[in-house]
Amino acid sequence: MFIVALVLVQKDGKTLLIQEAKPLYRGRWHLPGGRLERGELLREAAVREVREESGIEVELSGLLCIDQLKADDTGTPNRLRFVFKAEPVGGALKTRADEHSLQARWCERSEIASLDLRGPLVERALALIDAGAPLLPLSSLQLVTAAERKRELG
Repeated sequence: MFIVALVLVQKDGKTLLIQEAKPLYRGRWHLPGGRLERGELLREAAVREVREESGIEVELSGLLCIDQLKADDTGTPNRLRFVFKAEPVGGALKTRADEHSLQARWCERSEIASLDLRGPLVERALALIDAGAPLLPLSSLQLVTAAERKRELG
């Protein structure tokens, strides 16, 4: 199983999207995000991925949704994606392509449907925001310590 942190960042009615650099999705548009690294908290991964892929610094405001891809017989692994909502607090849009992304852009809602999106997640996240879906507070993401884990195991 792998875990991914994605971030929906909006400013002045526009949504931050990145153009993928990975060969499988190269050129397609998506929310900034990526896999959780060993020893990293979800919150840290979310902020780091936005910075690496877009150049924008963010402050997380809550958890918007979680989606799951179930493993199957074709070799698809289990995957959990945690989609955060965040506010931009600094930085500047990336101007040079690298291994993290080709570019980043603030997109009007009307243009997003015409972009070559990586998948339906961008539209689903925006639909949740449009519907007034509540954000789960960041305090609900609890870190289990080694001592707590030891107590669980008895």
